[in-house]
Amino acid sequence: MNKEAVSGATAGFMATITLHPLDVIKTRLQVQDLQIATKYNGTLHAFKTILKNEGARGLYAGLSPAVVGNTASWAMYFAFYDRARKRYEKASNDDGEVEKKKKTKEKKSISSGETLLAAAEAGVCVSLLTNPIWVAKTRLALQERGGGGGMEAKSSSSGSSGSSGRAGGGGVKVQKPTKVVVRYKGLIDCLYSIARTEGIPGLYKGLTPSLLLVSHGAIQFTCYENLKSLARGEGGAIFALENGGKKNDDDGIAPTSEQRELTSAECGVYGMLSKIVASLITYPQQVVRARMQKLQIERNQIKYKSLLQSFGTISRREGISGMYKGMVPNLARMLPSTGVTFFTYEFVNRMFVEGPDENNNED
Repeated sequence: MNKEAVSGATAGFMATITLHPLDVIKTRLQVQDLQIATKYNGTLHAFKTILKNEGARGLYAGLSPAVVGNTASWAMYFAFYDRARKRYEKASNDDGEVEKKKKTKEKKSISSGETLLAAAEAGVCVSLLTNPIWVAKTRLALQERGGGGGMEAKSSSSGSSGSSGRAGGGGVKVQKPTKVVVRYKGLIDCLYSIARTEGIPGLYKGLTPSLLLVSHGAIQFTCYENLKSLARGEGGAIFALENGGKKNDDDGIAPTSEQRELTSAECGVYGMLSKIVASLITYPQQVVRARMQKLQIERNQIKYKSLLQSFGTISRREGISGMYKGMVPNLARMLPSTGVTFFTYEFVNRMFVEGPDENNNED
């Protein structure tokens, strides 16, 4: 198996297990005025309310698709990103100056534009492959435990047994007596129920904002690579653009052989800093995606049918603050999660490459 895939999968698994409760809180805050009957007044209030009404298990609602989705996503993302990055690096180093490189044994770094393209390629592939898992995760995270609070539906597809009579509990308000509560029993049951009642399109709800969120990874990885380059004394990919990607003594940048080796902890910090930048820019798309992916079945409920319609509805009814609902738990979850992810990725990756890399550099 590709070492980047193993490193990414390990990193994604560790980050998800550690910080999933904050993801549940974030998701419920993002859609609470439209789907969840219980009103949360903030991150701390949401934590206390879920713990009181649903117990510790409520904080881990949707854990299985989150583990599967994040583990698979990070594995695929790092693998696709690394492959695309190496392709651009090879093209860059094959483009002229062969003799000079043979003498200096120096490789050109890819530009910021190429880093963005590599990250975008990886993001598109991952989004197309994992969107059904994220739809299931959203549905399960919104499914309240205890008191019979589930998700409403007009049909009795799954979960009608044992829960329809308790719809008035701590879950979503039942507006029509003919409706029953749908309770998904787990990841597989959720995927099957969505496919059966909503068809394949139901599994790809929110795909458009998900594809736009490719920009999140592209921004994050571009910032991450530049921060690492600056810390190593390379000047960063952004600065490399000014010289066509060249890095030599004439530019005042130390050769590769003298560059400082970064620790896994430093990489974790740079990962967190890059996550802040990407999150501030792309978070509204996450809110739109969550609202499009949730179960929408009530007659008088606002429908989120498309990207532009959803953006317009949220901004018109809730203002800018509506676009950033759940931002606090999102940052509280994503910053340590990203730190753990990049630390684990770099640590595991080095376990694989510490011997072989020296031989591979002879190419």
